[in-house]
Amino acid sequence: MDRTMRNPGRITTVIADDAKLMRDKLRVVCRNIAAIKIIGEVEDGRAAFDLCMAMEPDLLLSDVQMLGLTGMECADKLVAAGSKTHIVLCTSMGQAGIIKGYDKMIKPFHTEQLRAVLYAVFGDIVLATGA
Repeated sequence: MDRTMRNPGRITTVIADDAKLMRDKLRVVCRNIAAIKIIGEVEDGRAAFDLCMAMEPDLLLSDVQMLGLTGMECADKLVAAGSKTHIVLCTSMGQAGIIKGYDKMIKPFHTEQLRAVLYAVFGDIVLATGA
């Protein structure tokens, strides 16, 4: 494993997206990776930042465009605050080019896309299937 998780065997995860439909889709994708444990869901970047600082998840899956604080602004603030949370920004194909310095997933999401993004960070743990 390339990264020390706070909860060995589980990747604690926060989902942040202002669209309920996208949060629901990310939740379904996450449930197909047995190692992921969702510990919170929020609708805006400010809430994502606050929750990540309070709960210190292993992973934040965040939309790029949100109210209050964008996903990029939230990610930058987390890094500046010294957070160890791994950040994956979720976006449409048209916005993919603006993401610099973070992993990304392009909508529409699917399990193998998330698994591939996370494999480099968390290693073999993401290869397990089921929920």
